Amino acid sequence: MPVELYFAQTFKRERLETTVNEIGGTGSAWNDKLEFTGRLRPLTGDKQLSADRQTIVATHRLYCPVLDIIPKDRIVDSAGNIYRVVGIVDTMSAGEFLTCDLLYSEHDQDAEPEPEEEAGEENGGI
Repeated sequence: MPVELYFAQTFKRERLETTVNEIGGTGSAWNDKLEFTGRLRPLTGDKQLSADRQTIVATHRLYCPVLDIIPKDRIVDSAGNIYRVVGIVDTMSAGEFLTCDLLYSEHDQDAEPEPEEEAGEENGGI
């Protein structure tokens, strides 16, 4: 049975890129958005523990098709949650799907309407 049957969740891969503005200054922005399907699952507390302070822990694991994902990327789920990619493994070296260890970072506030907008719509825009 193919693993892809379980890839029912949608995600976006974002990559940090350096951009140049009109006056020649540089800045960084999350661009190069790639949409894909996969399966995200939280890890249990015992897998999140680390005895070494240098080790980056993972809070979630993502299963997805083989894509261009690197550890400096971030993954955004359909609810607006943002995860940093901390590790990538080609599961069983078969080239069929990737297992990515993720660290929950933050929630994208732009994914949800502002409280003022919700209140205005309920009151007929007044």
